[in-house]
Amino acid sequence: MPYIKQEARAQFEPELDALCVKIRNRMAVAIHLPTSAMFNYIAFKLLGLLLDSYPEMSAGMAGFNDAVEEFRRRHMNPLEDARRRENGDIY
Repeated sequence: MPYIKQEARAQFEPELDALCVKIRNRMAVAIHLPTSAMFNYIAFKLLGLLLDSYPEMSAGMAGFNDAVEEFRRRHMNPLEDARRRENGDIY
């Protein structure tokens, strides 16, 4: 779960907000860079900070995987449920 104490979030928020704005602006002007490539690059660079320790690399990858699952649970699953209700279930 991506829940950390508010004090810890404050250490990251300004830079993360600036990065989010930069990513959103690039997506808006369609620089012909696939969204998946952009996120892959950013994730790879962040994970690269952990290269000195296998346990840290593993923990970093687990953190990304957990974030993906939490995003799916909170954002994508409700959209899937809404479409199923709108269009009828497959079964």
